[in-house]
Amino acid sequence: MHDGTFGDERSRADGPLSWDEVGFFLNSIAGASRQWRVATQRIRDEFALKPRGPWILGLIYSGKVVFPADLAKWFKCSPSLITAELERVIDAGLVATRKHHADGRQLELSLTPLGAEVSQRISDAVLDMVQVPLSGYSKTEILLCARLLRDFADQLHND
Repeated sequence: MHDGTFGDERSRADGPLSWDEVGFFLNSIAGASRQWRVATQRIRDEFALKPRGPWILGLIYSGKVVFPADLAKWFKCSPSLITAELERVIDAGLVATRKHHADGRQLELSLTPLGAEVSQRISDAVLDMVQVPLSGYSKTEILLCARLLRDFADQLHND
């Protein structure tokens, strides 16, 4: 549960954030990011993946990504960076590619049976990582936090 140090309902109407509050926010983001790395470390080690590897599997598994260009957009990075990371999941036997049926110039991404199994392992690990520590919060609170973080991240990429 949260400690309430900086209030439960904070709006810009109550003034700008202090340096301590900004630090609290940014340290919280860094700590949450570490949790993701810990939850996926075993998979990354087992298949020699970089930190984005498990995300790539999850995005393909969920159907949010079909083409390599979708990954570059999702991660807001260059296609060449994604190519290197994608090669790792392909070389590990987790992702397959095939020419798109309508546009043979594009590669379509799909999980191999092993990739689907590994994605399920990641999903289970992440659910365990999130469910228990956040059990003291309502779904509404958790989704508000997620929306806040998404908006924060999107703003950084839109400047």
